[in-house]
Amino acid sequence: MKKIIAALLALPLALGLFGCSGGSENNADADVAYEDSLSILTATWDALDDSVRFPAFGGDFENAVSDAPGVHSLEAVDSLTGTFGVPASLTTQVEDVATIMHAMNGNTLTAVALHLSEGVDVDAAIDDIKAELSGRQWICGSPDKFVIAKVPGNYLVVVFGVHDVAGPFVDTMSAHVMGCEIVVDEPLA
Repeated sequence: MKKIIAALLALPLALGLFGCSGGSENNADADVAYEDSLSILTATWDALDDSVRFPAFGGDFENAVSDAPGVHSLEAVDSLTGTFGVPASLTTQVEDVATIMHAMNGNTLTAVALHLSEGVDVDAAIDDIKAELSGRQWICGSPDKFVIAKVPGNYLVVVFGVHDVAGPFVDTMSAHVMGCEIVVDEPLA
């Protein structure tokens, strides 16, 4: 039974393989240190209004969780690069990763939080992520936009999806993740 449930949770992730602006008064304390990437996505997910919440799962194939963000293994590099758009060069420069995506189609909403290793050039990492997502061959429709946010403690959060799902997710993150600063908010053509 456990294998069947795991397979059912992994199916949308497999299908997904194919297929924070500065200035909120709630995020003014830039000295907040988050415990890990999961705590950032959890803060966003927990604050997301029920009217815009969507069926979701987080983690990776081995650590999938339903209707919540989850920890993504650093060893699952193919998933990080293929599903979540993390450049291969960046996968060795992170301490921990958390993910959440829409259960029906990752192009509707996918979010990945990366805790970058100390000494990583954050601006270069942002440029690499922008290049990866902008140059990507999308299957099963293209997301409308992508957003990259910096969070104190050497975190980046990448969100891509359709406007009516990604927009409220990013707005919630901006309002509820302390020190969140949206550094990229661009359409995907």
